[in-house]
Order: sequence, then structure tokens, then C-alpha cells
Amino acid sequence: MLKRLYEWTLRLAASRHASLALFIVACGESFILPLPPDAILAPMVLARPDRAWRTTAICVAGSVLGAAVGYYIGFTAKPVADWILTNTGHARAAAALHSAFTRQGVVVVLAGAFPLIPFPAITLSSGLAPFSFWPFMLLALIARTVRFAAVTVIVRRFGPTVFLMMERRLALVAGCIGVAGVIVFAMVRLSHR
Repeated sequence: MLKRLYEWTLRLAASRHASLALFIVACGESFILPLPPDAILAPMVLARPDRAWRTTAICVAGSVLGAAVGYYIGFTAKPVADWILTNTGHARAAAALHSAFTRQGVVVVLAGAFPLIPFPAITLSSGLAPFSFWPFMLLALIARTVRFAAVTVIVRRFGPTVFLMMERRLALVAGCIGVAGVIVFAMVRLSHR
């Protein structure tokens, strides 16, 4: 399944609608989609290095717009937010994050820079908490800019070798990300007992 998803994202990144697809995926990933926009961003940067920062800006803009949507859903429609969190497998992460907002809201939102904590759990929980909207938006902008700029820098620096490594070790990379996510979740959960 991972291989098919990976190949689909590479095809999408090469299409003439790649920028629009990147924007939509980045927006949706912020509150509901399980597909990380990095999977479209990286091949686009590789294919058109002259447009790397423009492509990164499109990804950041989509992600931050999606963060606002996620916040709004959490703030105004708790049943919808709970349904999304439950059906995307983020309910436990959101529960741990919700209690963390009272003491470490800034740190929680900045954690959105790392793929270890699901960003939909952060955006929806920010609205549910509720965390202040404008500070949330500023922190989301910083976190997502750092994340996607890092992807761009890595792809520009290492080029196709990044994709060769990913293809050879796709299951290992996915497994490591999953294990790291569980560790971070456990640490957040244990720190609030």
C-alpha cells in the first residue's frame, strides 16, 4: 500500500495540476487528510528547482489555511472535530494535546513543524481548547514554514538520492516515523499526569 501511495504522489507531482494539488493536499492535511504534503512538495522541488521557494510558499499557504479551518471546526463544531479525530485515528493524541494546551500551548502548536505529532490533532485541539486564534495562526505559520523549508533544503541539497533512499527503505522510514510518533505521544501523555 505504501508503495502505491508513493507512486501516486510522484505521478501527481509531475502533472500540470501539481501546484493546485499541492495546495489542496496541504490544506486538507491540516485538519483531515492522512497524506503529508511533503510527498508532493519534494518531487516538485526536484523537478523544478528554479521554482522551489514558490512551490514551498504554496505548500505553506495551503497548510496555514487548513490550520485555520481545523481551528474553526474545533472552536465552533465540537462534534465534527471529535468525529474527525476519531475517524482519522487522532483521538488519543488530541486528548493528550488538549490538556497540554493549558500549560504549554505554544510548544504544542510549534510541534506542528515535526511530522511526529499529527497536525490535524494540533489544529482541531487548538480550537477545542480554545487556544487564542491569532497566536495560533502565527505559530502555525512559523511551524509549517520551518517544516516545508527544511524539506526543500534537503531535496535541493541531496537531490534524487533522497528518493532512492526512500524507495529502498519506504517501510523502514514509515515504521520509524510511527515509532517516533508513539514515543512523542507517550512523553506528552506522561508529562501531564
